Amino acid sequence: MRKYTRFCLLEVLTPVHIGSGEYYEPMDYFPKEKALHLFDHSSFQSYLKQIGKSDIFFDHCRKSRYDDLLRFIDEHAPKCDGVNARIPLSDATQKVFGQKRPTFGSNDEILQVVKAGAHSEPIIPGSSVKGALRTLVLNSILGQNEFPQNETNLLAGKNLRDSNKQDAFDFFRDFRVSDFSPIDAQSQIDIPNRLSDKRKLDGEFAGVDWRLTTQSRLAMTEFITSGQFIGEISFGHNTLYKAPWSNFEKLWEDLLSSSNAYLEAEDDRFMQAIQNHSSIRLNKGGQKPASSVQQIQQLLEHDPPAGSDELLLKIGRHTGGRTKMLEHYFGILPTEKAKYAKKRKISDYFQSSIWLSSTGIPLGWVKVRLLSDDEWQDYQRQCAERASQQQQAFLRRQKIRDEQQQQQEAAQQAAVKRQQQREAEAAAKAAEAEKLASMGEVERTLHEVSQISTLDNREGKLLVLWQKLDSYSPQEQQAIAEACKQQFVATGKWSGKISKKQKEKVSKIKQILGE
Repeated sequence: MRKYTRFCLLEVLTPVHIGSGEYYEPMDYFPKEKALHLFDHSSFQSYLKQIGKSDIFFDHCRKSRYDDLLRFIDEHAPKCDGVNARIPLSDATQKVFGQKRPTFGSNDEILQVVKAGAHSEPIIPGSSVKGALRTLVLNSILGQNEFPQNETNLLAGKNLRDSNKQDAFDFFRDFRVSDFSPIDAQSQIDIPNRLSDKRKLDGEFAGVDWRLTTQSRLAMTEFITSGQFIGEISFGHNTLYKAPWSNFEKLWEDLLSSSNAYLEAEDDRFMQAIQNHSSIRLNKGGQKPASSVQQIQQLLEHDPPAGSDELLLKIGRHTGGRTKMLEHYFGILPTEKAKYAKKRKISDYFQSSIWLSSTGIPLGWVKVRLLSDDEWQDYQRQCAERASQQQQAFLRRQKIRDEQQQQQEAAQQAAVKRQQQREAEAAAKAAEAEKLASMGEVERTLHEVSQISTLDNREGKLLVLWQKLDSYSPQEQQAIAEACKQQFVATGKWSGKISKKQKEKVSKIKQILGE
C-alpha cells in the first residue's frame, strides 16, 4: 500500500510527563546545587575501594540504616567520577530536599519520563501524539456527524479496535505516528498538584494562593519542561479516500479547528474550577486568575497568527484531558437523545480535577506544525550534529574513566608488588637471623664481614678474630687466615712496602694456609 508521510516539529510548551514505568530511587542520585545528580554505582564502588570506605558502605546496607546510607552517599558520591546526568529541581522540590532528603517509603521514588537512545534522552512516544490526534479527529467527525448512523454508533461506543471492518471504517488502522526524537530537550523534577472541582479550599487552605495548593500530591515527577522534537505522520493511500477529507490539507484544517475548540473548552473548565473555589486568590490583591487560554498563550509566548498551521495538543499524564469526550455525542442521534438527555450533565464529560505544576502551570501542552522538506533535512542535520557531539562527549568521558581505571589498576598492582617485596624482605631477614643464630662465633663474624662493603670496617672486625686466633680450632684458623689474606690483598698490605708487624701477620697467614 502506498504511504503518504508528513514531517512534523513538536515543541513542548508546558511540563510534559510521559512515564516509562521506571523510577529514580534514593540510592540512584544525590541532591546538590539545585539539581539531582545521577551517578554510576560501579564507579562509586571503585572510588570507595580507593579511599578504603567500602566496608562502611556495606555495613550501612547490611544493617538497613537507610538514613545513614543516604547521608553517606550524599557525602561521597559527589567526589567520584561516575556522575552521568544532572536534572534540575523546581523550587518546590528544592524545598523538599532542603527540609529532609526523602527516604525509603511513600513518595520516595521519582517517576522517570520515557527515554531512548545511547544517551538516554527524553523522547515523545508516537502513541501519545497519535492518541491526541485521534481525539481531535473523532471530535471533528462526530461533531459534524459526517458518518452513517451505524458507524457513528461504533465511534461513539469507542468500539473501533474490536469492530468488524465491514461495518465501520477506522481511520486510525492505517494511521502511523513515529516517536519524536529530540533536537534539544530539558527535563526537571517537579511536584504535580491537583485542583479539584469537587472540593473547596477552606480551613487550613483558606486564602492560600491557588498555585501552591496541595489537595492531592503525587510523588515527585520528572517533566520535559522545554524542547523541540521531530517526527513523522504517515497514512495509507485509502485512508483519506474513505475518510471525510479530500486531502491532507483538509484534514489538517479540521484538526486545527478541533484543537481551537478543545482549547476553549479547557479554558471554560479551568475557569469553572477556579470559580468553585471562592477562597482562591492569585495575588495579594485577591484577584482570581485570568483565562487559561490567555495564560497559556501569553505565558508560553504562543499566539498563533491567523492561518497558522500550529496545532495545539495536550499529551501525557495528568493533563486533565476530556477522556469522556465521545460520550457527549451519544445525543447527536434522535433515537439516542431522549435516552441520555436526562441522565447526563455537561460536567459528566470532563474530568473533575485539573493537574498543575507546582507553579500553577497547566500540564501537557505542546504545539505541532508541519515541516517542509528543507526544514526536515535541516532539523535532521541538527539532530545528527547533536548526536555526534554527544557521542564525542561520551567517548571523552569513557576515555577518562578508562584511564582512571588503568591508573587505579596500576596503583593496585604496584601496591601488591610492594607488599610482596616487603614480605620477601621480612622472610629473608627472618631466615638470616635463624642462620646466624645457628652459627659459631667465627663463622658468624666472617659472615658479617662479608656483608660489609667498607674495607676499613671489615678489617676492624677481622682484627678482633686475629687477636684470638690461637684459641680457635685449625679449621677456624684457616677460615680466619683466608679472610685476612683477601682483606690484605685488597688493601695493598699483602706484599711490597709493608711494616715489620704486617710482615709477621702475612708470614703467619701463609704458614696456616701452607703457602
